Amino acid sequence: MNIELLQLAEHLGVKYRARVTSWGRTKAGNDEVGGTPNSWHLWSRGANAIDLKPDNPIDRVGIAMEARGKGYQAVVYEYSVHIEVPW
Repeated sequence: MNIELLQLAEHLGVKYRARVTSWGRTKAGNDEVGGTPNSWHLWSRGANAIDLKPDNPIDRVGIAMEARGKGYQAVVYEYSVHIEVPW
């Protein structure tokens, strides 16, 4: 479990009114949502990824920029932002 990632998600959630839509997953749950076999969301990998969905879709860019500024990988999707530990 990455405490710093959880703290960042809490900060971004409050600042951008974003909710967590995915964090730790079992292998079965990861397969169900079409996740990659080596997803950082997997508990076996330490659950080192989190997805946030802001109330205002335009805030996805701000979330991603702030996460990247803290050294995390961030990918903007249609409705959410995927944040994970650096590779």
